[in-house]
Amino acid sequence: MQEEVLSTSSEERVEALASSDMFAGLGTEDLKSILALCKDKFCQEGESILTQGNEAKSLYVILTGKVVVERNIHGHTETALTLGRYRTFGWVALIEKQRMSSTIRTTAPAHLLEMSGEALKKLLGSNAGMGYKVMSNLSIILAKRLNLAYQMIEDKSQWENLLL
Repeated sequence: MQEEVLSTSSEERVEALASSDMFAGLGTEDLKSILALCKDKFCQEGESILTQGNEAKSLYVILTGKVVVERNIHGHTETALTLGRYRTFGWVALIEKQRMSSTIRTTAPAHLLEMSGEALKKLLGSNAGMGYKVMSNLSIILAKRLNLAYQMIEDKSQWENLLL
């Protein structure tokens, strides 16, 4: 199956940001301000974008392709979830002095929009409405991921109880 190639037109990139989980609900002018911070990143299958334990300096929006969120636990790699088109990752770049809790790796060739976490924090700090909306969206993303983590723990506990 051939991966769709996203047009490089500004309007389609603004639409891609508007469709993302992190920037949903922002107006066109705010999205254009964010787009001005972005650069293209093209990745091959199996490429690690961010690595567990390292500092995240950039936030990414997936235009095409997919990534997996993996966590190394006592030398064993567990896949937590798969992210596809218009999903964001690297949001830890918006939080002071935090390190990546997972590794993000492509599962197919991918086209990403990359933006500096510092530049985005500065933009969000200069526009309270935009900052509030993005942080509200981030809190929703984090709540969903926390619920997923709880579900994974519960599922593992159920299997362990069956083996006792």
